[in-house]
Amino acid sequence: MSEKQDQSQPRPRPVSPHFQAYHLPLQALLSFGHRVSGVVLSAGMFVIVGYVWLAAFAPENFALIKGLLATPAGRLALFLWTGSFCYHLFTGLRHMIWDTGAGLEPPFYRASNWVILLGVPVCTVALFVLSGGPP
Repeated sequence: MSEKQDQSQPRPRPVSPHFQAYHLPLQALLSFGHRVSGVVLSAGMFVIVGYVWLAAFAPENFALIKGLLATPAGRLALFLWTGSFCYHLFTGLRHMIWDTGAGLEPPFYRASNWVILLGVPVCTVALFVLSGGPP
């Protein structure tokens, strides 16, 4: 017969992992970033559509927005939006490859992680420099 446990002391409950104890793999973080970059691109499209609308229908306000985009904060916002575009492009291409059933092996997705991490900054700077920056 087993000994009877002391009923006055409750057994400690297991603690579920939280973000400080559990580290997501890089692939999961990049996948989450893909979703975030899609939201950022969608929000940026409102600015672009408004910019074009003002150019067509309110030239005096267009000059104001153009001036705002030329400020350091505006330039930073456009640079980050360009980075979001490049990130979404690179991770989207990887997702398209995965949709074919290819590239699901660890060596491929680990290499593609590095292609994304190294390619996105190069793509962002290249696009920003080649476009001449903000208007």
